[in-house]
Amino acid sequence: MKRIKLIIVTFVLIVVLVSLIYWGRLNYFEETIHSSDIWATIEDSKGNLISIDFPNTDNNIWDTLVKLNRNGTKIFIGGIIEQYQNKWGFHFKINSIEILRSVPGDKQANIEQISSDLNHWENGQVVYIYSTVVETHILVPIS
Repeated sequence: MKRIKLIIVTFVLIVVLVSLIYWGRLNYFEETIHSSDIWATIEDSKGNLISIDFPNTDNNIWDTLVKLNRNGTKIFIGGIIEQYQNKWGFHFKINSIEILRSVPGDKQANIEQISSDLNHWENGQVVYIYSTVVETHILVPIS
């Protein structure tokens, strides 16, 4: 009887663990949706993720993001906000990305703050997120 209880408890724990991993991955994919073959993912001070699309790698911004990813430096990354179909409802417009060491307080926000008040941030001004570059990706077609 003890063996059956142990098997049942073990099975339930495995199901719970697999479910948590599955739901965690779904959340990751909802946060990091992107539309180009070149993108970086940043993490804000609250641990939220968002991806930034790039049209190509022929610019200093991309090179800087790759370096920031390697060394884990926290820095202000910003751009012009536009609506987008991800968990947050926005992303930065392609070609509007800027990276700065410091910015005025009224230009700073985290991902949740931007998402909760898109009307405020969606007026063409650049908003910056104090963040770390956690991933950089380039999809190369296989021929």
